[in-house]
Amino acid sequence: MTRLKSLRDDISALETEVVIPSLSIPNSLHPECPLSESKIVFQHYGKTKIDNTECVDHLKIGSALECLDFINPVMVYIKDRASLCEQAIMAYFNDSLEKSDFIPFCNSDLIKSVIIEGCGADFDNADQTFILSEKNLHLVGGASLQSFCAFLAKTSVGGNKLPLKFYSTGRLYKPFIKNNIGLFSAVQTNAVEVFIGTTDEQKSRDQFDEMLAIYRRLYESIGLDYRVVYSPVSKLENWESLRAQVELYSVSCRDYVAVASLSLSGDFISKRLRIYWSGKDKHNFLNIVNGKMVDTNVLLGCLFEQNVNEFTVPDCLKNYMIV
Repeated sequence: MTRLKSLRDDISALETEVVIPSLSIPNSLHPECPLSESKIVFQHYGKTKIDNTECVDHLKIGSALECLDFINPVMVYIKDRASLCEQAIMAYFNDSLEKSDFIPFCNSDLIKSVIIEGCGADFDNADQTFILSEKNLHLVGGASLQSFCAFLAKTSVGGNKLPLKFYSTGRLYKPFIKNNIGLFSAVQTNAVEVFIGTTDEQKSRDQFDEMLAIYRRLYESIGLDYRVVYSPVSKLENWESLRAQVELYSVSCRDYVAVASLSLSGDFISKRLRIYWSGKDKHNFLNIVNGKMVDTNVLLGCLFEQNVNEFTVPDCLKNYMIV
């Protein structure tokens, strides 16, 4: 009995020293992932006429138009026509996804630590998620990868149901603020998150390419300058093997700002959270593609900066305005 207890203690110590640290090992890289700098894969110049020669930022324009009150990155009030536009943005992206056979989900805003760790993040790092003290919970928002993984953890999906195509519209919380640049760094935003599950890497890549084509079509209709880039290794999260990022041009920043992303992760997360798909005689780990189709704060900020005299709603969004 004493020997058994000693053996159990040795195994526990080994898990602490080897197994737990190994969970921080990142995913393997996709061959197309840039090693040092972002790679531009597509560039689009918008047709919207810019009336902002002084490069005034969106905070000043939004305040002058009485459409935005920005107190700090935590307290932001989007008002009047801009608030209606925000709702229209989400409806615009939702409508496109439903036409592409995606199933809407309503996910939890709060996620347990085990899911955060399973997705490759450090659940003790307050720069990555909002940690609820002594509750073993994290505030991430329903429009997040983690909220989908919480639903699918320890489940098996029939192979005849693949590809899984889910989306969720709602809050997204981002605690780490690198630079205070108005709406672009607000800790709370509205977003549309997509989740796709497939049988293997090739089918994941096919879905990745199809989704990227949808992204391009939707942003071209909005009419702003944008580009699609592959993010370099240094900017990837642990679970990502390849990330495509849609970036809008910010007039005030004189640079591009990320508004959307799409990532390949293979079976990295599925192995950690035991997310399976089942065939006739076998069980395999699900291959995952996920992405944020839009960050409404970023899109609104770039729309504000197009014109200092009025807030102009793109034609493709007008049909989705409530009034």
